[in-house]
Amino acid sequence: GRSVEEDGGAVDVVSFSADGRRLLAADGEWVRVWDAATGLPVGRFDRECPAAAPQLSPDGGRVFEIVPHADPCVRERDAASGRVGR
Repeated sequence: GRSVEEDGGAVDVVSFSADGRRLLAADGEWVRVWDAATGLPVGRFDRECPAAAPQLSPDGGRVFEIVPHADPCVRERDAASGRVGR
């Protein structure tokens, strides 16, 4: 198997995209996305709400996170850049 590098902090969310090509891990501060086949990082960005579990879209291209008391309350971000989408 392959491994991915993490900064050593505690990770509280781990998920794969539905197609198995991307891996997401999140701690209280960061969301990180890797290419599952190579173990190379794809993106890293601030986590907006540590109480909500970010999830990858089926193709691994976007990350969705629930952000309470925000409008809209579901934040869509590009998995590589972290830029907020729609």
